[in-house]
Amino acid sequence: AQHGGSWESWFFEHADVRTELHKQFQRSKGPLVKDKRFAVSRMTSRLPGDEWPEPQITYFRSLRDQLKALGVDLIVVPFPERETVHAMEFLESPPADGIVDISREHMHQSLLQAGIEVVDLRPALVAARDEFRNIYYDGEDQHPASAVIVAAREVAKRLRRYGELKPRFQQLATRQVPYSIPEKCTLFPEHAHTTLAYTATSVLLPDGQPVPRYDAKSPILALGDSYMGVPYSYGVEGADLLSHLTAEIGIPARRLQRGSGGPQLMVHLAKAGRAWTKGVRVCIYIVRENGLFRHLSLIHISEPTRPLYIS
Repeated sequence: AQHGGSWESWFFEHADVRTELHKQFQRSKGPLVKDKRFAVSRMTSRLPGDEWPEPQITYFRSLRDQLKALGVDLIVVPFPERETVHAMEFLESPPADGIVDISREHMHQSLLQAGIEVVDLRPALVAARDEFRNIYYDGEDQHPASAVIVAAREVAKRLRRYGELKPRFQQLATRQVPYSIPEKCTLFPEHAHTTLAYTATSVLLPDGQPVPRYDAKSPILALGDSYMGVPYSYGVEGADLLSHLTAEIGIPARRLQRGSGGPQLMVHLAKAGRAWTKGVRVCIYIVRENGLFRHLSLIHISEPTRPLYIS
């Protein structure tokens, strides 16, 4: 009964919010910057409809069922866009519920109703905005910065319910690592290349080495895109999401990561073969949220004529 009783009503109820953001964006002639960064074009403004988000449901239901047949649970972790987390800071009259992107809420609820376990990181990331200097990076690059620490905490809460998952490590140490961004990464502001603009928290083993990026015998399989790998791709070891997940639960994960390839991960897993899922109890699927909106509709999964079987 809330918000007019439908997704469409809720979407139109927030029309003033979208209008305010678009006007600010037009006046600034570019991204809005107030310590945090916001670009209206990154918002998911699609009007929810009766058929949407059917491709997402079909994809994850297929993956869930195939993993379940192998004794593996699936937990989906869509990583919110920076704008989803920062939008409230640019609104004079923000919504009381803190939600500005109705389309993503619709997707999350639809997946839950379809029996897909999905973690909504938005509330925890919003709550952590003042805890870290850079939740996300501050240029055109959309990757999470310290947000990976927050995400690891939230995923760890789900994994702790599995009593059979026994930790390998206890109370791992951490180290603060100032770093700059390689010049080849062109979506960052100039200061990101010329100064130690960011600080990562690296998770360390007792011998002082960064935690391993991969454990072939782990009961946890992590599927993900580049959001699962930063800031390793920027030259910092032991500070990505899975490293912080190891710090939380003491268990390194197996890693199947494909940059810009999140929506195709089921295909990659099927091609990789049974060895990737043998001995696995839980699969966490970590992917940029907008990848689910923009790309999954292009993947044709017509069951039972074209199922993608995990061998």
